[in-house]
Amino acid sequence: MRTAVSSPGGALAADAFSFLVSAVLLGRLRVGNQHGVAAANAFADMRQGWHEFRRRWLWSVTVLSGLSVLVVYSPIMALGPVVAREWLGGVSAWAAILAAMGVGGIVRAPSSPGCIRQKPLACVVWGSILWLPVIPLLAFHAPVWSIAAATALFGFDNTLYASFRGTTVQQRVPKDVLARVSSFDSLGTYGPSPVAYFLIGPAVALLGVSGTLLTLGRHPHRGHGGSWRAARSQDLHRPQPRVPPRRAGHEAAPLSQPPNAS
Repeated sequence: MRTAVSSPGGALAADAFSFLVSAVLLGRLRVGNQHGVAAANAFADMRQGWHEFRRRWLWSVTVLSGLSVLVVYSPIMALGPVVAREWLGGVSAWAAILAAMGVGGIVRAPSSPGCIRQKPLACVVWGSILWLPVIPLLAFHAPVWSIAAATALFGFDNTLYASFRGTTVQQRVPKDVLARVSSFDSLGTYGPSPVAYFLIGPAVALLGVSGTLLTLGRHPHRGHGGSWRAARSQDLHRPQPRVPPRRAGHEAAPLSQPPNAS
């Protein structure tokens, strides 16, 4: 939207300023002075984090996230501006589409359906199906209003998904391995993005813009089944305390089971 009313340089400057404001606000937070125990061996620390990550429910949800980034989100972000410029009227059309995505994310809290309040993680995992209509609408150069409506649903689910997945990880993963597990989760989620951007260029040269969108976005829903089953087992039906750090010689409870309150 900023690019539509000013220059690209002005839009980047405004975006950079928003990060500066965020840094100032975060710098004012007081989170205490607790420090973790430094690892004696960084590679051993990574191995432990990987072990914790792969044996828990989170890996299947991460696979779904990475697949969605690879074949849905990245193609939309890379080729959406091309479609808008060539067939939808230019930068203003793409600005309206992205604005609708933001509006969908903002309105998601007060309008969350009952299933999300009862089974949040399972609902938002299946809710990522809401991402899919954007791909064919862009591929077939649909009217701007229809693409904007689809991206509003995209933003709605994306914000819910990030919120509930983050909450579940915070509550279910033991504190002493939380940072390492979250690191592998982030790597699996966002790591496919540069791979997608690398492949999109040759794919467009071979298949064209519409062909690439339809090819990359054809089967992302196939990963939903296993991810939904894992998410369903971790749904938070009521607030639960965070899992405490493990004591030496004690194994943490698997994440498929609720924390032991004793």
